[in-house]
Amino acid sequence: MTEAPARSWFVRCGTTPSREGIPAHTTVEGSRSRRFEAYAGDAKNPTEVLRVAVEGPMAVAFAGFLSNRRDLERRVNGQAPSTDEAALIRGLYARGGVAALADLRGGYALVIWDGARDTIIAAHDPVGTHPLHWAVSGSTLLISDSTETLLARPEVSRDLNRLALADHLRWRWPDPQETFFAAVRRVPPGNTMTDSGGQREMRRTWNPAPEPIQWASAQEVEGFDDLFRRAVDRCFEVGPVGISLSGGLDSVTVAAFAAETAATRGVRAPVALSMGFPDVGVNEEDIQRSVAAQLGFDMVMIGLDEAVAPMNVLEATLELAGTWPAPMFNPWLAAYVTLGHLGRQQGCNAFLTGGGGDEWLCVSPYIAADLMAKFDVAGLYRLLLGAKRSYQMSLPKLLRTYLWVFGVRALGRRALGSVPPLLAWRDRRVLGQQTPGWVAPDPQLRRAIDDRFQPSGAPRNYYLRELKEGLETSLVAQELEEFFELGRRIQMPVLRPFLDPDVIELLARVPPEVLSQGERSKAIVRGTLDRRFPGLAFKQQRKIQAIPTLQRILKDQFDALWASVGPPTALAELGVVDLARLDVAIRETDRDAHRPMWKFFMLECLEVFARARL
Repeated sequence: MTEAPARSWFVRCGTTPSREGIPAHTTVEGSRSRRFEAYAGDAKNPTEVLRVAVEGPMAVAFAGFLSNRRDLERRVNGQAPSTDEAALIRGLYARGGVAALADLRGGYALVIWDGARDTIIAAHDPVGTHPLHWAVSGSTLLISDSTETLLARPEVSRDLNRLALADHLRWRWPDPQETFFAAVRRVPPGNTMTDSGGQREMRRTWNPAPEPIQWASAQEVEGFDDLFRRAVDRCFEVGPVGISLSGGLDSVTVAAFAAETAATRGVRAPVALSMGFPDVGVNEEDIQRSVAAQLGFDMVMIGLDEAVAPMNVLEATLELAGTWPAPMFNPWLAAYVTLGHLGRQQGCNAFLTGGGGDEWLCVSPYIAADLMAKFDVAGLYRLLLGAKRSYQMSLPKLLRTYLWVFGVRALGRRALGSVPPLLAWRDRRVLGQQTPGWVAPDPQLRRAIDDRFQPSGAPRNYYLRELKEGLETSLVAQELEEFFELGRRIQMPVLRPFLDPDVIELLARVPPEVLSQGERSKAIVRGTLDRRFPGLAFKQQRKIQAIPTLQRILKDQFDALWASVGPPTALAELGVVDLARLDVAIRETDRDAHRPMWKFFMLECLEVFARARL
């Protein structure tokens, strides 16, 4: 479970050749002083194998997969089918330049060396499901999809990024290009990096919701099923698929469309890969088994405890944290590594999930502020009714969340925004109050993380701001990288049709009242599922979350684990944590309060991550 995958590929561009004795896959001299070197690595996952195509002073290095390769091949002068994606992209770039890359679909990272112009172009799929990182040493630029591969290079410092570690502990990630290593940066989702003669520029090249937004017409919304069907079909380009099947709307939607796709293609039906959560109110096994049976899927069902045995959940997560390339967020990752391996044993080449459904099928609760600003009482009532029908929330919590947190408080911020210095003072004051006293005891570090905090003004439209932040925040990139690493561990990509760029481009423009039609979240898929599974009441289903399971696990397992691992001495050595204040905070925290206990466990994961790298 804890074995790290083989190192991935990397590309090196500099004025002098590498002197480490590693044989380069490809070397291309530029017309000026720099040279391009591609190193293939020894990845076991077929979608990480580096393909390189060279023609004159131009080279393309490609890793991942293209799901619309056949369509693209027909564009390149009717090119015959080829297994060489790099050569295909070289042809597209030669004809259309960087703009031609917008037509690529799949999960991939690529580097183009235009030696005639002394230019490097580093890009990945629009959503960023395949990560892309870079580092600079003197005049040398190194690029890879793996931070660990870059850190293995002698010219790249392995120093941890103390600013990122400290901000992680106060749940702030201000720089989308930043990683947890001082010398390594990322190309954020939706962005392309260009390096011309050593001058680098990061530019957003994909924006599915430009302002002013053009809301989707009723006819476009009616075309969602066809668009989503195509997104699922693209996943089958990788080969036989397994589906992480819960009992929720998102994964069941993927499963239903995947069953249709398999029948249309005449290929093997997907395998249902399901995790069982034992707690009352969380267990979805009856729905999982019913959906799999009605779709004719073979099924692998494993319980959460069985998936991490002989360890418990927290122990398994911490063991994984020691080899993970970044601090972890998902408490169930160790269990899903096991589930993914079981899928591989069933012959699956791809691991499909319903990820992205919560982000793009739902209406942001911040729309409450927009409705209040317009005095739209009827719209606000429908929002509250929809939340009550769609989520398992008590009425007091629902009212406080929607009316106060995402309503009145957001409007108050808008009022303060008319006096920017006052808003900045307020934000810094709140930041100080929300930062635990045991974080960043080093005064220089504390000043540094506070100084890089940039207060932002209140938007004219909170709903549109949330659409934008759903693409640009560092947290989104980190989650995508976490699932990419899961794919590396189970040796098959994790694919999410709801994150298909074409699907996002539509859902970002679907009016919020359509997404919550009938006062239910995710209305755009509820009707389809209700017709497909009439006995499972998907039209009335409320979202089930595993919070009770997490709360029980933290209460039962945390203290023993804390005693076993010990205090975060590595983070204390870095000046990120004050051990004495932390000890007091942990002893005074109610073990039934899952949110602060979860943050303490995330602290322990960060400690294990740091220890492995000091």
